[in-house]
Amino acid sequence: MDRQKVIDKIKKCMALGKSSNANEAAAALRQAQKMMAMHNLSEADIEGSNYSNETVDCPIQAGKKIPVHLTRFISVIMHAFKVKAVVETNVRVSDESYRVRYFGPSNRVAMAGYAHVVMFRAMEGAWKEQLKTDPRWRGVRGARLSFMLGWLDEVAAKIDAIGWPDGEEEMTEMVRQKFYGHEVEKVKPRTTSIYGGLVDKGRSAAGDFSINRPIEANRLRLGHG
Repeated sequence: MDRQKVIDKIKKCMALGKSSNANEAAAALRQAQKMMAMHNLSEADIEGSNYSNETVDCPIQAGKKIPVHLTRFISVIMHAFKVKAVVETNVRVSDESYRVRYFGPSNRVAMAGYAHVVMFRAMEGAWKEQLKTDPRWRGVRGARLSFMLGWLDEVAAKIDAIGWPDGEEEMTEMVRQKFYGHEVEKVKPRTTSIYGGLVDKGRSAAGDFSINRPIEANRLRLGHG
C-alpha cells in the first residue's frame, strides 16, 4: 500500500482513539499500533507527514558565500511564516545559482514559497526604480545591498512578532535534518560596505509593500477562506 495511504489510515485510527466509547477507542489505537509496526512507522513519521518542503529558485549566481541580502531576505520569510530554510546550489546547464528550500507545516511552506517569489520581485523592482532616479549608483559595490537591506528592514518591521506554535519548530527541524541526512550547517554571508543614505532610500521604497498581500493572495489561490 502507498505510504501516504497507510499514514492516512493510521491518522484516522488515532482520531478514533479519542472516542468517548472506550472499547472503540482501544480497538482503534491497537489497529494504529499494528499498522505502524507492520510498516515500520513511528509517531514522528505520522506527525511529520503534515510537514513538507518547497524550493524557490533565486536569480543569483552561486559563490563561496551567500550574499548578505539573500540571507536577510530568507530570515524575513522564516520569521513571517514560521518556517525553516536551507540555501542550496542549483546546477543548471550553463551555470550554478542559489535556490532556497523551505521546511515546515505544508500550508505555511506553500505560502512562504509564494511570498518569496512576490517579495523578491518587488524588492528587485524597487532597486531598478531607484537606479532610474539616481543612476550614479549603478555598479557601485555595496549600493544594491544597502538599498535592499533597508527595504527588507522596513518589511520586517511590519511583521507581527508571533512565536512558533508548540512543538512545530522542533518537528520542522527534525524534518529538515531527516531530509538531508545530517545536521545542517550555518553558512556565513560575505560582508561589504553599507551606504546609510541608500538604506534609508530602501526603507522608503518599501513603505507601500506588505507581506500580508502575497499571503492573502496565496490563500485565495489555494482555496482557503
